[in-house]
Amino acid sequence: MDKFPINKGHVLVVPKTHYQEFSEVDGKSLNEVILFSQKVAISVETYLGKI
Repeated sequence: MDKFPINKGHVLVVPKTHYQEFSEVDGKSLNEVILFSQKVAISVETYLGKI
């Protein structure tokens, strides 16, 4: 979670490997990031729904 979020639940998901340009990110990393982001979104929505 963001240390100083503008909105509740603000999360940043990035690949472990550094890429200078977005166009350089390989398909496997993009796939992993988007699937993980979906899991995080579901978890955050569930958590915030309980507050």
